[in-house]
Amino acid sequence: MKQASPSYGSPVSTLAPLLDPGTPEPFDGTSESWNALSTLGRERRRKCEMRSAASDMVLSPGFVKVISQKITRSDLLEKLAALRPGSTEVGEGFRALALERPLGGVSSQPQGMRKLGAGVSGTAYAVRLSKDFVSDGKNFGRDFVFKAMLCIDPRRLIPDDLYRKDDCSPEEAIEGQKSRIRKEYQMAASLKDTSQVMRVHGLVQIDDQFGILSEKIEGPTVFEVIRQSRRALEVGDVSPEDYLALGRVMLADVLIGASRFADEGIVHQDISHNNIIYDRNQKMFRLIDMGKGARRGSPAAWAPRATSIHVSWRTTKEMCTARPNCSCIS
Repeated sequence: MKQASPSYGSPVSTLAPLLDPGTPEPFDGTSESWNALSTLGRERRRKCEMRSAASDMVLSPGFVKVISQKITRSDLLEKLAALRPGSTEVGEGFRALALERPLGGVSSQPQGMRKLGAGVSGTAYAVRLSKDFVSDGKNFGRDFVFKAMLCIDPRRLIPDDLYRKDDCSPEEAIEGQKSRIRKEYQMAASLKDTSQVMRVHGLVQIDDQFGILSEKIEGPTVFEVIRQSRRALEVGDVSPEDYLALGRVMLADVLIGASRFADEGIVHQDISHNNIIYDRNQKMFRLIDMGKGARRGSPAAWAPRATSIHVSWRTTKEMCTARPNCSCIS
């Protein structure tokens, strides 16, 4: 079994079977000991290298916002907005995709769509496409997560109050919701090369639903990790030291992700045990769902409870307030 984290010097972790494999390992495959500061530094350097190598110039949302405040000419503001991450995809519109259908084609209903959950900003599905998804010359396969944020079918509207707004026509309501999808996508796209954040692949349309296509992460949510590890702690299957080591690793991964959000001038606003997943393949905790995200400095990001630090602390508190039959955790 592997240590909970080489940087913490913890003993061989008996929590490893809960995560299978243990967490974390250096993301770049080197033998260097893992620690949060060096990992954050690598993530920042990698982002700079990716942007420098890109054919199109891209600026962080935060930097664009600062410059925009000093410009009054509308033509310059439009050109500046085009430098935000994801602007190319936004300009191309929603890409129509088809789902895998049953063999034989007897049924018209797709079988490659499974509901994962629903939230304020949309419904998430695990989807299997009929063909491989290729973007920027890279083949990403056929299995993804699709976040449906707009459905124009009157029988299953998303959002459910889409046509109930008195101040706009149905066409305006649809375009307004599409604008919100584009905004969320661009915020997520600014973090797409950050290891601790779910990668988004594009703006897509599947049948009569519009939304964001993201990578599919295999692994439990932090809620499940806490539940399983707390039970193991309470019955004495793991030591308090290993339990707390796991909590430190989780907090480190979340704060690395939150730091990268801050680098880009974005506040996630919904870092909770349901929006953090342990990625079994990459061996790290990763943030998902930008549905409540906002650019730093906007009214939505002002509330203290919306800050990444607060919500990271709240999630860690949930793990560290276990009440096992021992006196060393309170």
